[in-house]
Amino acid sequence: MQEPYATIQVGDHFENMRVQSDIFKRWLTHAYYVRYCGVPLSSAMNEVINFASSKALFAGECRDASLRVGGHNDHVYLDLGQPDWSAVKVTQDGWELQDRPAFYFRRSPGMDALPMPAEGGDIETLRSFVNLESDKHFALIVAFLLASLYPSGPYPILVLNGEQGSGKSTLARVLRQLVDPNRADTRQPPSNDDALLVAADNGWMLNFDNLSSVSAWLSDALCRISTGAGFSRRRLFTNTDEVIVNVSRPV
Repeated sequence: MQEPYATIQVGDHFENMRVQSDIFKRWLTHAYYVRYCGVPLSSAMNEVINFASSKALFAGECRDASLRVGGHNDHVYLDLGQPDWSAVKVTQDGWELQDRPAFYFRRSPGMDALPMPAEGGDIETLRSFVNLESDKHFALIVAFLLASLYPSGPYPILVLNGEQGSGKSTLARVLRQLVDPNRADTRQPPSNDDALLVAADNGWMLNFDNLSSVSAWLSDALCRISTGAGFSRRRLFTNTDEVIVNVSRPV
């Protein structure tokens, strides 16, 4: 689904915002106030947003705008979520920090920052933060993390089982914080497809806690999310326009 975006300069860096989002409206209001020392009329604001949307869709360049992870088969970009909108570019030859990445990212309100990367380190350090009983399980966890950093699906679904108090929720939070930290690292299971799509639109990794059971519809929906199958929705209840959403996430 094509959506209108605006790339704007904020201080010494650039940010990508959905034209229809609240944050873009706030930026417009602030820019108007800085220039004219006033507040724009709602009608004028709506006209500007409609014009910007039309210009983006029919006269702007068509580019990918990914959340947290983007790129192609031979190079991966990871948005660090830092205030300067820097990202890490990873190739088979190594990685580099880019102040203004060549890939366009978008951000959700609940997105938290990853630490600035440093050279060195050892994956074995992760063992002290996870409660696993065998090398086989540790290898599966590492494989899941690597797969979660791939820019396109299908992605694995990781199921954590254990007794009460065995650290399942803690392990799930640790894994998400390594890839896609969020103000709500774990969430309750979604109640319907719409709730699942909202979670997928606002987070790269989906982390659902305390699932005593998985219903048939949720099982099917999670499979579609992991493989990237499309979801269809009517745009408005007053018309027959259809919105097709293709989203793929590690779960």
